[in-house]
Amino acid sequence: MIETVRELWGWTRQHAWMLFLATVAAYSQLHYDLYGPPAHLVILPALALIVFLVLPTWAAVVHDSSDPLAMGLAGVGVASAMAPALIWAYHPAGKAWLKDDPTSLALGAAVGVLMVVAAMARGKVPWSAWGLGLGDVRWWSRPVGILLVAILVCIPIVVWMFPEFAQFYPRYKPARTSVVALIQYELAMGVYMFCWEYYYRGFMLFGLGRTLGPVAAIVIQAYPFFLLHQHKPEPEMISSWFGGILMGWLCWRAKSAWPSFLLHWVLYTTMEVTAFIAR
Repeated sequence: MIETVRELWGWTRQHAWMLFLATVAAYSQLHYDLYGPPAHLVILPALALIVFLVLPTWAAVVHDSSDPLAMGLAGVGVASAMAPALIWAYHPAGKAWLKDDPTSLALGAAVGVLMVVAAMARGKVPWSAWGLGLGDVRWWSRPVGILLVAILVCIPIVVWMFPEFAQFYPRYKPARTSVVALIQYELAMGVYMFCWEYYYRGFMLFGLGRTLGPVAAIVIQAYPFFLLHQHKPEPEMISSWFGGILMGWLCWRAKSAWPSFLLHWVLYTTMEVTAFIAR
């Protein structure tokens, strides 16, 4: 028994950083699964910034920097951001309170983002190491451009073939009858999608890829991405698995999470605008 414990402890020490990054990723996923934000112009992007950007970036700073000031800035940032997010999740009256006045969430997210960005700069954490750089733009600009055109052409056809999309979207109910509300919500979704893509195709893909290699990292990030689509229309959920694999490969090859963000946001916005017109 003692020998088994020693062996386990040795394995844990050997893979400590991989386990640390995977644990942070798992909590971000768990928090969103259990306490995901509603379709709201402030709460949606604020919680996405906190859970999918500030928390993982704090882990990136801890992983890549040993500068005490950088660690301190990142710690203050993640504490400031997570405090209202934890109230939202675990306080009995948290959701009702923050829905009435989401200022705390927005302020916590803003402070958190500023602090972790400052920590990355201070600690000299390379943006490219976590998918935030532009990567090989010359390579990825052409296929992404072609895919964007395909999205703009194909999504209206998909909505026509599957009427359930027009019934499901737009997610934000005021955006179903108001052009202004639709524009506001798509901008909020832009922030949300950036955080989402950084988490999957940045933090998870490039973080775990350092230890596990690209194939394992691509598959691992695709699976929770697929699960987050479980309440969407069935054709969308099925396609999200293959889309997650494709986006993982594309971003690894491009050395950047930006291609996936552009494709995902344009796809989502096109879907919502098409559903709005169909209504």
